[in-house]
Amino acid sequence: MPERRKRLTAKLNEVDEHLESAGPVDSAIEEPLQAALGNVREAVEAASADDEEHEELTEALGDLALRLEVSHPKLTELLNHISELFAGAGI
Repeated sequence: MPERRKRLTAKLNEVDEHLESAGPVDSAIEEPLQAALGNVREAVEAASADDEEHEELTEALGDLALRLEVSHPKLTELLNHISELFAGAGI
């Protein structure tokens, strides 16, 4: 597994750990958050995403990070990092 994909997987795991220990996330955000993270995980594991899917996932992560910026700054930081890694992963 290329290094960038390994880092993405590690960051996804870090988000899971953070979500377990952080305060509650608004249910209106949690569902799309889990969906986006699941889609990124699938793309990383399959090592594939077409350009449109790649762009949609990167945009979804950015949008979620903005919505969580005030209530969950650490989660926002993690999502931004995942978005950057995913954008440059060539998946």
